[in-house]
Amino acid sequence: IVGTYSILSQLSGFAQVVGSIYSTYINPIIFKKHSSNKKNTFIVLKRYLKILSFICLGIFTLICLTPKSVFGFIIAEDIIQNQTYYYSFWILTLGIFLAIFQTALSMYFILIKRLDIHSKIFSIAAILNFGLNFFIIKYGILAAAISTALAYLIINLLILYWLKINLRLYQGT
Repeated sequence: IVGTYSILSQLSGFAQVVGSIYSTYINPIIFKKHSSNKKNTFIVLKRYLKILSFICLGIFTLICLTPKSVFGFIIAEDIIQNQTYYYSFWILTLGIFLAIFQTALSMYFILIKRLDIHSKIFSIAAILNFGLNFFIIKYGILAAAISTALAYLIINLLILYWLKINLRLYQGT
């Protein structure tokens, strides 16, 4: 099962290309904007995050609509035809997109110099992930995929919640 999980996570990991492109091209734009106009930076960052959200959602939708037989060219047919493994692949891919988004969202903490908040949010998610991993014994590969995706979802939600409450205090600083 560990080998299968590894194969599925490697396949879903292709989505990291989106995150790499975003980081390579957008982060320098954000840093440059921040050095010249700090207040406007948050508006620009929010716009890029919306674009990234639509791109990730679009790609994830395409993956979900792709017939299993297409993935059979990349992964052993018996793995991709197994419903549990196939849904685990979907969940792992969703987790990758959530990881990409949280990395992009983390730019706010870099700009306002509050990585301490970021680390506290990650600690909460790590504890959640650790606790949910105990379900792997009973539910297997699906529980592993769900625990990871949920941890990334919690990171995103906590970051967005913190930003909603506190960001206005830092805008313009």
